[in-house]
Amino acid sequence: MFTMRPVSSSISTLVAVATLAAFCGSALAGETVQLRYKFEKGKPLTYRLIMKSRASFAMPDGAVENQDMTSTMEMEQDLLEKLDDGNHKVTVTVLNAKQTVNGQARQIPISEGHTQVITMKPNGEVVGDPAQQPSASSQLQMVFPDRPLSEGESWEQTSNISEPIPLETSTRYTLEKIQTSYPGYGETVLIRSTMGIQNERTPTGEQVNSTTKGNLWFDRRRGCIVRSKALSSFRFDLPVNIPGVIKSTVKVNLDLDIEIQLADLGKSR
Repeated sequence: MFTMRPVSSSISTLVAVATLAAFCGSALAGETVQLRYKFEKGKPLTYRLIMKSRASFAMPDGAVENQDMTSTMEMEQDLLEKLDDGNHKVTVTVLNAKQTVNGQARQIPISEGHTQVITMKPNGEVVGDPAQQPSASSQLQMVFPDRPLSEGESWEQTSNISEPIPLETSTRYTLEKIQTSYPGYGETVLIRSTMGIQNERTPTGEQVNSTTKGNLWFDRRRGCIVRSKALSSFRFDLPVNIPGVIKSTVKVNLDLDIEIQLADLGKSR
């Protein structure tokens, strides 16, 4: 049974989830590529995350509330150990984090200096105890298929969220270009993502409409994400408990702009 949490908490959770889901180039005919993450001891990767949300809430009494929230984080991935089975044991550390809501500074639910240790396969899949799985905000990588890919080939990734509403989402990824050039960086692979939910209902009966479109640029030689940018739109009813009112809901419109990129992007490497 779903119980409504404070609005800022629910939106923060959805923004974090949404984190798990990014101008031209050419490849030789028939060329394939197997996308793999690579880590080097003593060469950590630092990423900057910017998450912006714009939400409106139509209350049961007719009032409308608006909320603009911006969260920024800088996080570091560092190799602890390359295991005998080829997997990587990696630390993910929050270097700094801040958040504003309607222009006012707020306490972000992720503390600076927080470090999490994860074990991941070269394709980005996290392994180990499910209870120790990383949060969406600390897991920077997407999961690639464990096979070579050719241009135009697609795959899907399913995710489950519990807040602000229980929902299973499926994102479709397409390898758009095996070889393209990202301005200020160099050669990358380009992946496009789409996710659409139309008039779906959650297990507790809430109706959801959602669309997400994104691009992700990946350096296959260095084995790391260069930049990822996604725009998402959610429309759903959020149940609330009001004494004496049956099945009351808040109608929510939520737009998300989520960007992840190497902190040194655009600088000489």
